[in-house]
Amino acid sequence: MKRFLQCCVYSLKFMVMFRSFSGNESARRFISLLLMPFGIIKYIHVSLKNILHIRGNGRPQKCAVVVIVKNEGRYLEEYFSFYTNMGCDIIVYDNESTDDLKELTDRFDNVIYRWWPGRKRQIDAYNDAVNCYKGRYGYMMFFDADEFLVCDAFFENKRLTEILNGIFEKNPRAAGIGVNWLIFGSSGYQDYPGGVIDSFLYCSRDEFERNQLVKSIVIPERIAGWVDSHLPSSVLGYHMINMDGKRIRMPRNELPGDRSIRLYHYFCKNKDHFTEKVKKGFADRIANEKMEMFFYCDKNDIYNDKALKLKGVMTGADKERSEI
Repeated sequence: MKRFLQCCVYSLKFMVMFRSFSGNESARRFISLLLMPFGIIKYIHVSLKNILHIRGNGRPQKCAVVVIVKNEGRYLEEYFSFYTNMGCDIIVYDNESTDDLKELTDRFDNVIYRWWPGRKRQIDAYNDAVNCYKGRYGYMMFFDADEFLVCDAFFENKRLTEILNGIFEKNPRAAGIGVNWLIFGSSGYQDYPGGVIDSFLYCSRDEFERNQLVKSIVIPERIAGWVDSHLPSSVLGYHMINMDGKRIRMPRNELPGDRSIRLYHYFCKNKDHFTEKVKKGFADRIANEKMEMFFYCDKNDIYNDKALKLKGVMTGADKERSEI
């Protein structure tokens, strides 16, 4: 119940705006209590629209990646290229970066830039993205800048929207899919060797417990809001599923039998990168990562170059399209 009420309030446009002006947690809690009735009304309104199938001209056949970043410019050109070659737009929330992020986004036609200052703003960014862009995109993927989506069907030249359409047609009450991580280690690098996908080619075994965590691909009109960066709350009558089509309620779930879609999570990269991550802190809460997590997650058990091969496939397909 607490999660539901938080979701109703945090998703309100006024609450997102207020949290951008005030980082005072006491004030945020007080405003949340005042806005609770409005949040519940919004939840009922959005739920009824979905139950009655009020969708205007139908769902747009376009997908966007929503990502919040801070001083990760050295990795983002590869990230932007990967997802734009996949056919996605990218909505970037800049959490007070001091590098050349804005200039980098200007070089990509399909990247939307938003300045997003303050601490503990990831949930606000996700709720803002749904509020502002749900009419533009049929699907939205809420990933971090070190997470790359890998689908086996891409090697059959299937489009992302085509793949997602098939999944949601089989699961008509699904609001979204929780895609399990696959944690990659440092591949023995002490510093940054170059491209992420090109360099880090060793991952953990599926049995590693961090691979139970999921991140979400959603139909935005079916999402009530976010209070957890891994898994949103759905509107009435809909639910989140895993790749087997089974309902999931928590961010941590057993791996499904269908592992044809995974989120390759380059969590470690190298010690220098991870030291920077520790200093920056989390985007969704006021706390800092622990260096011990690097050693815990630095799993290099299995050689895995599927993302690298996929990058070549997408780049080649993109080149062919440009020559037509």
